[in-house]
Amino acid sequence: MLSAHRSFQARVVLGRSFAALAIATLAALPAAAQSAATHSGVTQSAAAHSNAAQHSAGGVGLDGYCPVCIVEMKKWEKGDPRFSTVYDGKTYHFPGAKQKAMFDADPEKYAPAAGGDCVVCQAEMGAKMPGKVEFAALQAGRLFLFPSQKEKDTFLANPARYAQADLAYGGDCAVCKVDYGHTNPGTPDFATYYQGKRYLFPNGDLREAFLANPMKYAER
Repeated sequence: MLSAHRSFQARVVLGRSFAALAIATLAALPAAAQSAATHSGVTQSAAAHSNAAQHSAGGVGLDGYCPVCIVEMKKWEKGDPRFSTVYDGKTYHFPGAKQKAMFDADPEKYAPAAGGDCVVCQAEMGAKMPGKVEFAALQAGRLFLFPSQKEKDTFLANPARYAQADLAYGGDCAVCKVDYGHTNPGTPDFATYYQGKRYLFPNGDLREAFLANPMKYAER
């Protein structure tokens, strides 16, 4: 009974959090910061479970919540392990075949920035710090996770400073740089994640070349 009550309590808090999150993505920055300030935390046990579940070896991304539902519907909905996809080392669950197909067609659109790590921590400390679904934010259609409200508020106050912290080679094409010694900017139209970093390419062929041997081209 106590476990069921805690589960219900966590769902209620997540729902409230995402209501504020949805407003933040539609409003100007001052309104976004104001909406973020209304966020309520979850119980310590729920937060600890969230972090452990997401970042265990071969773990489930977003604690099993569907990334397509989050980005498209601004809704926290648990996925079904029968509908799952492994992307950049994380397993994402979906409530049905439709959401899974949407993710598989464009995983870069739906996977959390930095593979779920905190972009503020990366930018300010050079540290790889796992985020939590309890401290999530949507910005320009991308999902960001933070380890606490402090980092989330820092991000919402100045998203332009942190939103690209997961970008490898500053957005330049990794294949162009390694194979040809050229600096050639990529585009979000041809993107992929590898080990939590986001790689951009000028065209699909160069993206495929990267995917064929990502270790060769990965930013050190």
